[in-house]
Amino acid sequence: MSRDLPADLWKRLTSTVGLVCTNVDGTVNVMSAEWSCFVNKQPLYAAVALGPRCVTGGRVEEAGEFSVTLCAEDQAALADFAGSFSRADIDKTGSDLVGLGAPEATGTPWVTGGVVAVECLLRQVVPLPSHTLYIGEVVAAHLPDGPVRPLVKHGAMYALGEPVERTQIVAAAEVRPGGTLRVAATGPGGAGAREWRVTLLDADGSPTPLGTYPSALYDDLLVDVPLPAGQDAGALSGHRVVVERDGAKPGTARVAGAGRGAAPVAGAGPGTAPVTEAGRGAAPVTEAGPNTAPVTEAGPNTAPATEAGPNTAPVTEGDPGAPPRPGGRPVTACPGLPESPLRIAVVQTAARPLDIAGNVRIAAGRAGHAARRGARVVVLPELHLCSYDLRRLARDDGAAAVRADRSGQVTDRRMEPLVRVAAHHRVTVLLGAAVRRPGGPLTNSLLAVEPDGTVSVPYDKRHLWHDEEAALFSPGSRASTLSVDGWRLGLGVCYDMSFPEHARAAALTGAHAVLYPAAYASGTEHRAAVYLRARALENTVYTVFANPLGGPAHRPCAGSSAVYGPDGATVADAPAGEDTTLVADLDPKALAAVRRHLRMLAELRTAAR
Repeated sequence: MSRDLPADLWKRLTSTVGLVCTNVDGTVNVMSAEWSCFVNKQPLYAAVALGPRCVTGGRVEEAGEFSVTLCAEDQAALADFAGSFSRADIDKTGSDLVGLGAPEATGTPWVTGGVVAVECLLRQVVPLPSHTLYIGEVVAAHLPDGPVRPLVKHGAMYALGEPVERTQIVAAAEVRPGGTLRVAATGPGGAGAREWRVTLLDADGSPTPLGTYPSALYDDLLVDVPLPAGQDAGALSGHRVVVERDGAKPGTARVAGAGRGAAPVAGAGPGTAPVTEAGRGAAPVTEAGPNTAPVTEAGPNTAPATEAGPNTAPVTEGDPGAPPRPGGRPVTACPGLPESPLRIAVVQTAARPLDIAGNVRIAAGRAGHAARRGARVVVLPELHLCSYDLRRLARDDGAAAVRADRSGQVTDRRMEPLVRVAAHHRVTVLLGAAVRRPGGPLTNSLLAVEPDGTVSVPYDKRHLWHDEEAALFSPGSRASTLSVDGWRLGLGVCYDMSFPEHARAAALTGAHAVLYPAAYASGTEHRAAVYLRARALENTVYTVFANPLGGPAHRPCAGSSAVYGPDGATVADAPAGEDTTLVADLDPKALAAVRRHLRMLAELRTAAR
């Protein structure tokens, strides 16, 4: 399928840093791939290795194609910048150092100025222990006019070659939906240079200082800048941003997102599709690479739920073990039903033992991938942040625990990648963690990462699994629900589903669905299916089962995650052993129809005195 390519092109595709371009629905992203090389001569295949913090892998799989530019020596600063931020952080194509060439054989542009750029059709995805290899067939190549020195070493990561000294700031700027201006930058600084100065230039070059800002993580800049009084964000077309700091050359960028115009593509002419800047908005997203596995969609074929409506304020309910209401009269269930479907994603994947930061990155990647498919709620398994390995937890719960204050708020910086995904996509993420409050015991809890940037502990597991868990954790004492887009979602963890009273209490307080992150061992998942079908049917609610893969050798898990409807039927289920994300729609019409026919909640009668 390759076009007429130079016979010796493979000799140019030696392993070095690559700038990978993806184009998904007109949204272009540029990301660094530390290892890019050729892997087959005839037909010519090129490969890029992407790490677990990179969203680009999911974009490559979604588009089925990519381009990669092997960096020239003078692109060291650009390589550092492209690898420091996600497309969800900022539109990097607005930087003055990012030139995009028009594609010839695909729909994906390529970064100009490198040793060679190739357009590729994705042929194979190879998961590796710490990275994922994306292999594409080269269908077009773009060579420089003259000799170009390749980038052999940048930063402190490699032993081959001499480091390239970076003196240039690389910057990008983008209009945010709320009327602010997001600015991102990387670059060196002199001794003690921790501050960045940001200036807005209008179309005539007149400067307006926007302030001085401290460095973010890794000494980069990522800040939302309020616009000057009277400045209309929609009128920034033609404006530029200058970012400066002591000891470095200033970086400049056009303001992306102003007027939602097309990104400039070098050489674009008739017949070249414009590369647009859709998908505005963002807070820092660090997404998992190997775990952006296929997404299985099921349920009613409805459009993704809109972003309007209430968003995830945790509602704490009373004790589900409370005695029934007296009097022998019907117990009235919550009469309100949601107005629109809720798309929910269930992540079935493996976690890394005691690696909270790594597991946050996995969760962020999968949540972002699911949100792009319209999910409003993403559910990950029990103890995802530390992995369900009780023996390791017993040896070192300090490494495994997330700290919360007495009110249940979490401010752990390791959660930041997931917080930013939730904020950018306006999605709620629910996942399991070991939690320790001041002066309190360890709990097996659920964290809710919400679109407003907060992380809370809405629920502690009430029913601990025998002595194995009781030796480590203290049980919770309260039930809880989350409210998302008018849907009330009851919360439970694993063994909680074995107790009918747990789901019944949630249903009587108005829950439309009950979510159960879990860690059922391989060979026992059939019990969860029986429990959750029953809990769904007897309470006319949706039930959601998020079960992991992997785990310790003596107690592995094999997934079989599922969503069950209010009549107990399977809405969607994931194959056992497959790393995947299950996406399903919770349908208010289906819920209403079942409750009209099966009126257990409305006709429930408690025993008379």
